[in-house]
Amino acid sequence: KIYIISQNGADDVKRHRWFKGIEWQDVYNKKLKPPIVPRVTYEGDTRNFDDYPETDWKSAPTVGEIEQKLFEDF
Repeated sequence: KIYIISQNGADDVKRHRWFKGIEWQDVYNKKLKPPIVPRVTYEGDTRNFDDYPETDWKSAPTVGEIEQKLFEDF
């Protein structure tokens, strides 16, 4: 399902049944313990991510002249 946030913004998300029981003040104060703490032993440690072979990726189309002009000053 796709949910559109209404006039109440983030409060609509917080009231969703998926987040029932969440103490949002504890989230704000960083008091919650995460359900999973990945083991990281060095900067750039990627052992917690799945490997995907490079051959499975489709090549992206090249940027056209119109799109290139949109980003000339970027």
